Amino acid sequence: SGESVYQMDFSDFSTAGRYHIYVPGLGRSSRFDIGGQRVREMYYHTMRAFFHQRCGQAFREPWTEFTKPACHTECWESGYLVRKRYRPKPGERKKSFIGGYHDAADFDTFTYHLPATSQILFAYELFPETFKDGDLDIPESGNGIPDVLDEARWGLFFWRDHQAEDGSVPLGRGNDCDSITGYNRRRKPRPAFGVLPANPESAVQYAGTAALYARLIKPFNAEDAASFLASAEKAYAFDRTQVLNPDDKKHGARRAIRPYAAAELYRTTGKQTYRNDVK
Repeated sequence: SGESVYQMDFSDFSTAGRYHIYVPGLGRSSRFDIGGQRVREMYYHTMRAFFHQRCGQAFREPWTEFTKPACHTECWESGYLVRKRYRPKPGERKKSFIGGYHDAADFDTFTYHLPATSQILFAYELFPETFKDGDLDIPESGNGIPDVLDEARWGLFFWRDHQAEDGSVPLGRGNDCDSITGYNRRRKPRPAFGVLPANPESAVQYAGTAALYARLIKPFNAEDAASFLASAEKAYAFDRTQVLNPDDKKHGARRAIRPYAAAELYRTTGKQTYRNDVK
């Protein structure tokens, strides 16, 4: 633009706070922060939003003032939540679930929420020293593990714990919301226990995030790391048995996610097969 541009180096500035620059006869700048406090506040409140979207989490003090009992924890085999308006069949079984995050529009949960968890983990991997145990005021605070990793685990463990023997991963839980009613209209009856069956990208979506989490949690919990890594490899192996149809638009996301999953598995394991898959 031809204008004069000046840079100011605040790296030796010792006092954090909010400042402005004033030039006599010219004017003053907008306010800006030194010391990273505003970025930390953004991190804290964003992660607190994740916490309040947990499915199956009881909310109570001192972790939050928005108290309520655990939600969507039990489902009948017919696919309906355990509550008054549904009368179960004689002898009908039920299962308990927790884990994952509510969808933005309603209360179902999906594997396609996992990119948000991956981004959380990427931030931690870049600057692990910045994230501490106890910095998010969540129930896991004080366990010796950075809270951001605890929060990431909440987004992941349902998929690991309900992975099928063949390695496939469910798409999510319906929780009597839009996805399950839509499924009901299209395919009757509802899927067993309201668990939505795998879709073309659910296994590989999970595999990449689980491999990343396994790598980062290992210094704190080697057993958890081994469990999530084994599950990630199993999910990826399942996906590799599925033929991609280039003409099927439903497979587009899987084509994009596969290299990511392979890359995370390679970084975590060092196995050349995953490197070759990336290439």
